Amino acid sequence: MEQTYTLELKDYLQFQAFIIKRNPKYSRQRYLMMLIAPVVTALMTTALRLPWEHILLFSALAAAIWIPYLLFAYRKAMSSQLKLSIGSTGLFTAVINPDRLSLEGPIHELRTRWEKVVEITESAHHLVFLYGPVYGSIIPKAAFRDAEHAREFLETAHAYQNGMLRDAPDSLSTAWPPAPQRRRIDP
Repeated sequence: MEQTYTLELKDYLQFQAFIIKRNPKYSRQRYLMMLIAPVVTALMTTALRLPWEHILLFSALAAAIWIPYLLFAYRKAMSSQLKLSIGSTGLFTAVINPDRLSLEGPIHELRTRWEKVVEITESAHHLVFLYGPVYGSIIPKAAFRDAEHAREFLETAHAYQNGMLRDAPDSLSTAWPPAPQRRRIDP
């Protein structure tokens, strides 16, 4: 079963957001970082024996400055880290068969046996194949004919991963949209 799709930078950003939202460790870290400035300010103003009104005022002021700065810095750090880890953008082809998941892109090819795929799931915009807690491959749902076609692709991948299907279903064996011809340059 084959699917052709295009990946853009927004797809990688959505994948990172999906990983962060589903992993409670990242959420706890983000919330703890947001509490640092208000708590430290409250402790410092308490040590100075200021009235509780001033403690609340300074803590709220610290939170009003710290939280937007932290969100900006966090987004900027994520973007710079993400730019280093992006494989490539452009046209990809995903092929699933009983043995493996194969992804062919403009720069590289990835062939992964089903035993190495930890989880197959979906986010709001993508089908997600996870190889570890934060590493995986994505296929945009928009690349499929309709929601039913994406669901069939996902169910077939699940069946291959669980070893319940040994041959490609006849109704799903053709790629949509048709794969464009890639030019190969031999060294």
